[in-house]
Amino acid sequence: MFTPVQTFLGGLLLHLSTQGLLEDTGRVFGISGIVSEAAFGDKARWRWAVIAGLVAGPALVHTVGIAPYVPDPTAWTWTAMSPARLALAGGLIGFGSKMGSGCTSHLPQPPNQPALIRLRLTSSGHMLCGVSRLSPRSIVATAVFFMTAVLTAKFFPAPVNVPPPAYQLAPFSGQGTLALLGTVLGFVAAKKLIDRLVPRCVKPTVPAPDAAECERITESPAGLATYLWAGLSFGVGLVMSGMISSLKVLGFLRLPPPLDSFDPSLGMVMLGGVLPNALSYFGMMKESNGHPKPRFGWEQWRVPTRKDINPRLIAGAAIFGVGWGLCGVCPGPAISTLGEIAVAAANGVSLDKLQPGFTAWGAYIANMLAGMYAVKLVDSVIA
Repeated sequence: MFTPVQTFLGGLLLHLSTQGLLEDTGRVFGISGIVSEAAFGDKARWRWAVIAGLVAGPALVHTVGIAPYVPDPTAWTWTAMSPARLALAGGLIGFGSKMGSGCTSHLPQPPNQPALIRLRLTSSGHMLCGVSRLSPRSIVATAVFFMTAVLTAKFFPAPVNVPPPAYQLAPFSGQGTLALLGTVLGFVAAKKLIDRLVPRCVKPTVPAPDAAECERITESPAGLATYLWAGLSFGVGLVMSGMISSLKVLGFLRLPPPLDSFDPSLGMVMLGGVLPNALSYFGMMKESNGHPKPRFGWEQWRVPTRKDINPRLIAGAAIFGVGWGLCGVCPGPAISTLGEIAVAAANGVSLDKLQPGFTAWGAYIANMLAGMYAVKLVDSVIA
């Protein structure tokens, strides 16, 4: 069903998390890159703080009492699709996201910049963060993976459907609107508190912090606060917008005709997430005369600057799109789904009932990680 209010407010949370992370730390919120490097790269604590926030998002939704007002997460769709389909989709998404980001060892890096400053191919990295910056690579990648996903969803449809018409407006109350808006404002207040307190809690051990000292501060409990906030607000935004629901995503990918199977809800993410990100980013650029710096002095500006459109980017985007179209799940919602499973277990759902869904989820995640690692192996061989 069409959920414009919920999805718009969820999109605002996605904006707050991605833009907040950029303003504070100079980092782009690309979930595939975060997951890949957490598993196979530097394993930095800040990456795990973001992942922890994503997993905790659904629990917070239930804790603050807004679960009745958000779109149904449709956890049942994980068991409606076969483990083989989910495994294939996860592998394609992992492989495509890593492939589309390019190989670090083959790229010249600016002086005094960390090696890894590119976007991984995901809807968070490219659509929310890249398209909003009018990045040519992100615009092309988003167009390719979206078109590929639409074609895949049409010609290889997943065995999950919503009773038509999918575009029917979902009932909503003023109380629900206030509850969701209050949650958004709560995250705004938490962010302002973090921005005030974190610099006071950080104590450099040397007068002019070098790279090692800056990394130590980032990895400290106080330094991780922004990353945990970003992951948590993004996780709640995924639930509130409906992006955690594969049924809702597939409904959006099923472009008309026929009209009855099309759910336009996720278009509101563009209004609530991408447009505010664009306004904020270009406002930052204007205010800083094109040379922005992170709010926290121990961080660095790490926004990708590449503009080349190469076959690897397009192929990676296409592979990612096929995986997305097969199941309607990309890395961020998949990670937050673990939180939904944990909430169900805490609410007394038996292990017998949880096991099929957990197995299906595990098949997706394991193959997503395998896909990422496969590209890493290939890159190491040809380097």
